[in-house]
Amino acid sequence: MARPRIYSLCFLHLALYQVLFVGLQFGTDKRGSSSIIIDAAEPDHYDVLGVRRTASLKEIKLAYKKLALELHPDKNDDPDSRRRFVAVNNAYEILSNEGKRRQYDDRQKAQNHNTFQANDNFTFKERTSLFVTYDIYYDLILPVSRKKAFLLLVTERDFLHHEEERIWESNVKKLEKAGIGIATVHVDLDRQLVLILGVNKIPSIVGVLDETIYYFGSQTVINIDSLKAFAISIFPTTNIEKVDDDNYKNFLAGYSDNRPRALLFSRKASPSLLYSTTAYKFRDKMAFGFASFKSQVNTMRRDYEVNSTCLMVFKEDTEQDTARLELSHLRDSLSSTMLQRMHEIIIKNMYLYAPRLTSQQVFDDLCPVSSTKKTGRICVILFTQKGKHDEFLRTFGKVAMTTALFPQGTKFMYVYEETQTAFKDKFGVNFEQEILPVALVWRKKINKLKFDWLPGGWKLDDKEDNEKRLQNYLLDLSKFNVELSKTRTFEMLRDENELHWLMLWIKSIRSSFISYLNSYSNAVYGKWLIASLVLIVLILICSSLVAFMDG
Repeated sequence: MARPRIYSLCFLHLALYQVLFVGLQFGTDKRGSSSIIIDAAEPDHYDVLGVRRTASLKEIKLAYKKLALELHPDKNDDPDSRRRFVAVNNAYEILSNEGKRRQYDDRQKAQNHNTFQANDNFTFKERTSLFVTYDIYYDLILPVSRKKAFLLLVTERDFLHHEEERIWESNVKKLEKAGIGIATVHVDLDRQLVLILGVNKIPSIVGVLDETIYYFGSQTVINIDSLKAFAISIFPTTNIEKVDDDNYKNFLAGYSDNRPRALLFSRKASPSLLYSTTAYKFRDKMAFGFASFKSQVNTMRRDYEVNSTCLMVFKEDTEQDTARLELSHLRDSLSSTMLQRMHEIIIKNMYLYAPRLTSQQVFDDLCPVSSTKKTGRICVILFTQKGKHDEFLRTFGKVAMTTALFPQGTKFMYVYEETQTAFKDKFGVNFEQEILPVALVWRKKINKLKFDWLPGGWKLDDKEDNEKRLQNYLLDLSKFNVELSKTRTFEMLRDENELHWLMLWIKSIRSSFISYLNSYSNAVYGKWLIASLVLIVLILICSSLVAFMDG
């Protein structure tokens, strides 16, 4: 059988299973099958969207789109913006549906906007956590969970009848300070979501991280310590490497993965929740290590003059930290101030002195658009080939560290020919035996740049000459003695870290399948277990056939 036919059959079978799962999902979706009871203390949805009570559906949609774009978590990390984003989605879900809007208006009139007051003078408006519906869970919680962990309390609307929930409300603010998302799911408002979460006891606590659900032990006492321990347990241990005198040099020298190193020295035996959330959020940009004073770290402490709890960032220079944040004076391990300062130092040092261009986002960050060359940033780009020019990259990185020699704002970066072929072709790059091409670039528009080649290129093992020629050329550019003579338009850079479409497909099937298993009763669990086994066997057969044909 020809190879293309093998591939076609494999992908066809996978597609059939995907269609089956998606069809079942929509077939069992109960989002519109029952009425949603509106809490008397629910915010004024019209006020949330900023529209009149007589607003048309078109006006409501326009207001929603504007606010959703402004407050979306991908563009705004502010916790208050996240709360408003959820409120906007809740409001739109009600007001965009004619039936739900009518029920909401009738109920608001009947109750005259009264707020239910509990016996202990605690109103629903004083809740710290967010209400999550089926739509919010899939549109907000799951996507954001790729960067942030969430703890969800699954309960009834009259949550104050449970002592556990009072304890929950008194502790979640501390967890939020450490970077954990907090939300509430009401059984009587959204049973479909409760089924998907796989909860069979009320109240329950579940964690969500990277689109995966974790369960808080039903026998565990609910307090701040147990909640912190649960939150820490759902983070993968591979995100933070334990560092000591035996392995610290290897850890710091691992920047060939294109990530700076963050190293936390601490008196504690294991990483805190705050450091775990930080490491998970920035894991694609920075590698994280943890050095406990209780381990063998005396050599490290002497070499880097560490006497107290501190966070250090290292780039290409493993002998000297690029930035340091003293944390010993911040005694609260769940301090929002500590979280903010950690994030600030990481964001400020998120790239190496000479990082590899791996995506359009990296290019935009390092080489932003400027309408005039006078205010623009000159970007120095070395074109190279993977695994062939390590010595060139070594000297290029050393020159990039001497920032004081070059005009302010000059940024260094390099490109692999194999992974950014289209970008390389736009420059018309040709490689020579002992010299690599270096382009000096000014981005005039988002997809348009001006550039010229560094005279003499980048020579092997000649750091001084390379540095001097580059310094002189940049100085001439800053004084307008020379002009960048070449102009190019280019498409967006390829995202080298993006998962292959087949892996995304398999991940989608897995995620959907787990949701379906959770959403069905034990009576039909066996059928879905059989289906999962069939799917696994099918994937293994396809992989074997492809490997055989490639072999």
